[in-house]
Amino acid sequence: SNGGLLMGASLVQHPGDYRAVVSLVGIYDMLRHETNFSNGAYNIPEYGSIANAAQFKATLAYSPLQNVKAHTAYPAVLMTTGANDPRVAPWQSRKFTAALQRASNSGQPILLLTRMNAGHGFGAPFSQRVGNTAIMLTFFAQELGLPAK
Repeated sequence: SNGGLLMGASLVQHPGDYRAVVSLVGIYDMLRHETNFSNGAYNIPEYGSIANAAQFKATLAYSPLQNVKAHTAYPAVLMTTGANDPRVAPWQSRKFTAALQRASNSGQPILLLTRMNAGHGFGAPFSQRVGNTAIMLTFFAQELGLPAK
């Protein structure tokens, strides 16, 4: 969640610093973190509340979804989500992926991997964890031009 948020914020603030990004099950629409999914209220002590004017302003400044800029050369991106994630609603990844696809002018792939029977990643079967790691490593190898050995 927080790692995905970090990658999303870094990506939209400094897209030229990356050649390829993988972001896992992140919260990308920080303006709706407290109202649009079941764990939202628990996030207020950590992220602040949009009901507080100063906290709203700070949140808006870094919220990945709200800071996607049109006609930007975004790098290759692989997002992941679980269709049954009780911690971070999958629409977060869907909306952010769609916004990046619409805004990017780089021609680089912006992809979303949705695991239909998965949640936030905790307790995933070993085979699924291995499969996810293989997908991420393959994505990085392809996008970074690493030779196969």
